[in-house]
Amino acid sequence: MERRFLTVKEAKAAIPASHDKIYKLIKAGQLEVRKLGRRTLISVVSIERLHDSLPHADIDRSNEAA
Repeated sequence: MERRFLTVKEAKAAIPASHDKIYKLIKAGQLEVRKLGRRTLISVVSIERLHDSLPHADIDRSNEAA
């Protein structure tokens, strides 16, 4: 069975983002969370949605050494 939720520590590695940034994303409603006792669990689906919403990087490689 696939995991549906990650701990904050696991989400920090998956996104990657700082502890503070994770909680800012939660407060902004960009990450769906559940509480299990004192533990905050973050929905894997909401992490995937966040990844999908990020803009694609347009990297200029013309200045790279040959």
